[in-house]
Amino acid sequence: MRGTLVACVAMLVTVACSEENAAFPSAAKLLEIPVRATQEMRVEEFQVGVAQAAAAGESWVRNPGQVALRFAQPGSRQIVTSLRGSGEVSTSYAATIITDGHTDDSVRGDRIEASLTVDPDGVWSVIEARRAWRCWENRGHTDFGTEPCT
Repeated sequence: MRGTLVACVAMLVTVACSEENAAFPSAAKLLEIPVRATQEMRVEEFQVGVAQAAAAGESWVRNPGQVALRFAQPGSRQIVTSLRGSGEVSTSYAATIITDGHTDDSVRGDRIEASLTVDPDGVWSVIEARRAWRCWENRGHTDFGTEPCT
């Protein structure tokens, strides 16, 4: 049941961001942009924060979607979130967080792929993550990759 609920919440976030206009592509189109390369992200410091939040009784650590979003720290005009788990009560999720429309003059957006697992106490952890970004038009690659934007 919990896995189904989280999947529904993730779909609502995606749908909420799915209107397309000239400046921002739809959620579906953002998910279709090719990923040419990714780089590993460090998760250790974030996991220390998760452990501290769990010890303090904060509820967000018990929701894989909220853990993934806090890890990604989206600060953009458009955010697309996708969680994929298996079974009725999933003990692991693959999360994709795509941001688009950064106010940066060269980097347009990011794509973060994260793997999450839950411990016996119901606290979710990011066990690994990878990141790619894309550039604004005429500032470099417009697919997701790791080459610098100009």
